[in-house]
Amino acid sequence: MSDPALLELAAIGAVSLLSAFLQGLAGFGFGMVSMAILPFLLGARMASVVVAPFAVLNTMMLLWSLRREVHVPALWRLIVGAAVGVPMGVHILTAFPEGALRRLIGFVILAYCLYEAWRRRAALDAEAALSVWWGLPVGVLAGALGGAVNVGGPPIVLFLYLQPWKRDTVRATLCAFFMFVASLKVALLLKGGMLPTAPTLYAVVIPLMWVGGVVGLRLGGRLSKRRFTATVLTMLAVLAVTLLI
Repeated sequence: MSDPALLELAAIGAVSLLSAFLQGLAGFGFGMVSMAILPFLLGARMASVVVAPFAVLNTMMLLWSLRREVHVPALWRLIVGAAVGVPMGVHILTAFPEGALRRLIGFVILAYCLYEAWRRRAALDAEAALSVWWGLPVGVLAGALGGAVNVGGPPIVLFLYLQPWKRDTVRATLCAFFMFVASLKVALLLKGGMLPTAPTLYAVVIPLMWVGGVVGLRLGGRLSKRRFTATVLTMLAVLAVTLLI
């Protein structure tokens, strides 16, 4: 990707700022929010390629503060699965037509929204926790979705929230897994000559992403996260349906 036009650069910067802000405020969704909006501006394939390197930086910043909480036995099983799934996902990204990628993004985001709506209403039974060995197939599926369209959230979130762990352990393991998936995807895109190399893009987006994350974290304690998150999920669901149709 060469240096983007001014309006295109402004759009990417604005979406990155918003996505990082929502991630800091609500605790989820940098890749999901970006991939719900950017396909309308850049197309699904280019959006997936552009978001990947910034997803690495975003998860790296979040993981640093939670690094001691990572559940290593579950993480390594997820990573083994993702090492198989991510190359499959990158192949899907390059081989599938644009319309199919849009529908895949819409389907996964809508599935996540429906799951989150159910999870917030249902009391999950800690006794029904999945074995950590389920991390292998879950890692394959989540890695494939992350490699294709940066939205591997639903299977991995479902798996981790069905573990009898404290919240920070879930968040830290999520961040570590997503950082691995995004990093492997970036390496494969770089090898294939698909990774954006425009210096202007990084010079604009990285500071905006940092500002958005910091502001979101600072405002997070002042707003009703439950109501805010419900609003964000509703907006994502509307965008997902639009992508599907």
